[in-house]
Amino acid sequence: MERAESDGERKIVSTAWWVAFAAVAVQTALHLANFAFFDGDIDGLNADEEYNAFAWASSMSTFAAAFFLFVPAVAAAALDWMTAALAAVITFFSIDDAIGIHERLAERSVELLNVQVSLERVTWPLVFLPALAFAFVMLLRMAQASSRRISFAIKSGLALLAAAVLAEVTSAAYLGNGDVTWTETLEVAFEEGAELAGWILIAGALAAGAYLAAVPRR
Repeated sequence: MERAESDGERKIVSTAWWVAFAAVAVQTALHLANFAFFDGDIDGLNADEEYNAFAWASSMSTFAAAFFLFVPAVAAAALDWMTAALAAVITFFSIDDAIGIHERLAERSVELLNVQVSLERVTWPLVFLPALAFAFVMLLRMAQASSRRISFAIKSGLALLAAAVLAEVTSAAYLGNGDVTWTETLEVAFEEGAELAGWILIAGALAAGAYLAAVPRR
């Protein structure tokens, strides 16, 4: 028989959905307004820039997922090497979000290989593929072992992250190297929005899982 959902679990996951929706709506609106009214010149409103509020929000959402994996497992003395490795990989993704490691890696790869600049969007997912695959498989396994509500949130988050990576990789085929256009602006809005929402949902689901582990069932 399926376990009845707790009120706390339902509230935590529902809050994650609302926060994801609100965060993406605000980020997308400001990013599009920046291009429409300021030709994309305001870095603080550009969702693709580093060191602004959008980059901070994405980095913190990613770090929250690592936090709700690692800390509850340590507190329960149930930390195994797979969970520790997953938390470490997600923490790396958080740091990457904050300082743009993958952009620098892509730029360097393009220089070494002497290929088109647009192929930067293809290079970093290929280099990061082992870490991306490990995180995806581990989180999917956690989803399959969780309640229906938590499982749906994790799987939805993973689907959004996969869509964000796919959007960046495929954009190399139609984005040029010239001025920023509406096509690129919309691609960035979708990609960054999907990534932000994905990590918020995963972090919320893991927080709900940590809550269930900490609160005695009645």
